[in-house]
Amino acid sequence: MFDVYVGRDDSAYRMEQISIAIEKLGIFPPHSFFVGDTIIDITTGARMGLFPIGVSTKPYRVQQFYEIGAPCFKSSKQFLGSIIKIKKW
Repeated sequence: MFDVYVGRDDSAYRMEQISIAIEKLGIFPPHSFFVGDTIIDITTGARMGLFPIGVSTKPYRVQQFYEIGAPCFKSSKQFLGSIIKIKKW
């Protein structure tokens, strides 16, 4: 299902995990997005040059994401549905 999986087995540090994924995928960060469910995910993704997108049903997290300018969805399914509509896949 996924081309690349990077997790705590690869590194305990989020920035290093993202760097590994960027390298394995061969992506250009300004043309890519990063989906996370914590403020650490969102801020780290942004620091790495990726467009951060939040996924959470918790009101305090939604507020945190909006405060730093990251769009937020209630579920991964909702997020993926919006991408499919935009790309018309």
